[in-house]
Amino acid sequence: MGVEQMKKLVALSLLFVLLAVGVQAIPITIDTVEVEEVLLVENSTSRLDVERDDRLDVRVKITAQASLDNVEILGFISGFEYNDIPGERISDITQVFQLDANVSYVRTLKIPLPDDVDVDDYKLRIIVSDRFGESTQANFDFKIDTKRHDLRIEDVILIPGNRVRAGAALLGKVRIENKGQRELDDVKVVMGIPALGVSATDYIDEIKNNDRQDETEEMFLRLPQCSEPGVYKMVVDVYYNNNRDHESTSVDVQVTENDLCGKPAPGTPSTPTGGVVAGTNLVSVHAGESTIVPFSITNSGGTQRGYSMSFQAPAGISIKVSPSSTVIVGPGKTETLFVSIEAGDLHGPQTVVATVSSGTEVVESANITVDVQKGKPKSNKALQGVLIALVAILVLIGLVMAFKRTGDDGTQPYY
Repeated sequence: MGVEQMKKLVALSLLFVLLAVGVQAIPITIDTVEVEEVLLVENSTSRLDVERDDRLDVRVKITAQASLDNVEILGFISGFEYNDIPGERISDITQVFQLDANVSYVRTLKIPLPDDVDVDDYKLRIIVSDRFGESTQANFDFKIDTKRHDLRIEDVILIPGNRVRAGAALLGKVRIENKGQRELDDVKVVMGIPALGVSATDYIDEIKNNDRQDETEEMFLRLPQCSEPGVYKMVVDVYYNNNRDHESTSVDVQVTENDLCGKPAPGTPSTPTGGVVAGTNLVSVHAGESTIVPFSITNSGGTQRGYSMSFQAPAGISIKVSPSSTVIVGPGKTETLFVSIEAGDLHGPQTVVATVSSGTEVVESANITVDVQKGKPKSNKALQGVLIALVAILVLIGLVMAFKRTGDDGTQPYY
């Protein structure tokens, strides 16, 4: 072999040595990677199934064969449509830290899985690197899946908008997205403003799966003509999977004053006015039975007002109001609500507090003593007679108050 050939061989050998040194990975091994306490195996033929709209807690254990500084661990998933948008990328990274030789370190990555990532197969990539050395990487196969039944309320569209005059019509449409595995039929959508006692219901016959969207027909709400101005919560409830699952949201609706609504007469208080008369303050009921107490609500103000009833009762006492716990009462009018009080496995006197409110202000509270007795009742005929008499008295009270208001508003006779 000639001298020139020897020189070329030495130069080529040195080049290979330099290249080998240049691409040498940092002296770190990725020992284990766990997701939700499940050990992942690199290049395994089986995949871990995870659900979107969740978070992956990835526990990474590494060991350094030499002392290193400025090391970080990155975990990420490629292929998400919005990975290029700040704050949307499916990834997490540790702070830089220092490693000592022959010491193992554990770090946890929290990788979010948005609800709009496609259902598909992906790779979880774990990269350990420092400032200048070649990185150490491990890849793990898994599948991003979705729930079997999963509906989302995407949007609530109001016409004419979130600001509406009292007495006017408010139209609403609800857009819903099916993010589950199955098609869903007979989806029930209820839209309403509980404080005003108005609601509407519509059904969507079918919403296909695979992130398909559908929306309701326009739902009609007529606001009471003399609703108090203010901001009200509109609640939207969606029932699906044979009413076993439920999704809810709320939006603010500003109700403005209706200029056509009658103004209070001079001297009439501006705060909610009215009276509440309970049919009785003491009832007797046997355990496991129920009784009915009528409540008469009178609006002695000059404008129509909405009233609502709420109750505080001890455990074992069930309360139901018919026809509804909210009622609209015209000026000078009286409405009667019937409160059913059912006693459970109790004994002795129990106190139920009934509160009537108009808007955010309390009109009146009343205490009802419920004497719960053991054993079966002998007869309820006497109780029925008393109840009929109480209802008659309440109707008479309402008529008297109405006639009295008519007399107060009438003109004075001439002499």
